[in-house]
Amino acid sequence: RLLPAGGADVFLLQIAFAGWAGLLVTALNLIPAGQLDGGHIMYGLLGRRGARIVTWIVIAALAALSLKWTGWLLWLALVVVFGRQQDMPLDDLTELTVGQRVFAAAMFLVFALVFVPVPMVAVP
Repeated sequence: RLLPAGGADVFLLQIAFAGWAGLLVTALNLIPAGQLDGGHIMYGLLGRRGARIVTWIVIAALAALSLKWTGWLLWLALVVVFGRQQDMPLDDLTELTVGQRVFAAAMFLVFALVFVPVPMVAVP
C-alpha cells in the first residue's frame, strides 16, 4: 500500500527532511512571478507583457491555494508587494535560442514535479 494511508505516516530521517526542505525551497524559487527565478525565466520566454500576465495568474492561484493552506498567504503578500516589478535584462533584444527555450521548459517541468500545494500539515 502507498504511504501515508490509513493513519500511517512516513518518518523522515534528518537527511531526508533536509532533501525535502531543499525541494520545497526550489519549488518556491521557481514560482513564475516577479523577482523569483521562475519570474526571470518567464520574462525571458514571454517578454514584459507576458510575464506580467503570468504574475497576475500566479497571484490568483496563490489566493486560491491559500484556502487549502494558509501559508500561501505569506507568499501571496510577497508576490503582490515585490513580484509585480521586473528587472530589465541587459540584453532584451536577442531572441532565445532553441536550447535556452528547452532549458526554460525543463525548469518549469522541475517546478511541476517538486511543487506541493499543501507542503506542511500540523498533526495533533
